[in-house]
Amino acid sequence: MFEWSSVLELAEELARRDATGEGAEAAWRAAASRAYFAAYNSAKDYLEDLERWTPPRADSHQELFRCLERLTGHSKMHRQLAAILTRLRHTRNRADYDREPSLRQDAAKTALLDAKKAFGLVDSLRTRRVPE
Repeated sequence: MFEWSSVLELAEELARRDATGEGAEAAWRAAASRAYFAAYNSAKDYLEDLERWTPPRADSHQELFRCLERLTGHSKMHRQLAAILTRLRHTRNRADYDREPSLRQDAAKTALLDAKKAFGLVDSLRTRRVPE
């Protein structure tokens, strides 16, 4: 199975680009985008492994957040994960679609921190059993 953490590592490399270098903002935007997709897919794999979620045809991202919020066991951790993913998606949308304002290196680094928190929550949740 593909390891989404490798996408997060790539995002970290992109976020380290020098602020004065050519293409720096493009790298930071790509870092924020990849950080979101790494965290999203890690959470998606977790839910699919639980057999609690099948991706819908439309708006799978929002539906995944709702699914996390509705899970019972360890609900505080699930809600935290949903909140982090929601923040990351907002940053990813800015990075991928908004020409203005510019996306700065600190926004990319914040996205990376959030993605790492999401990975940590998924890892913790995988070690616990969610009640039926």
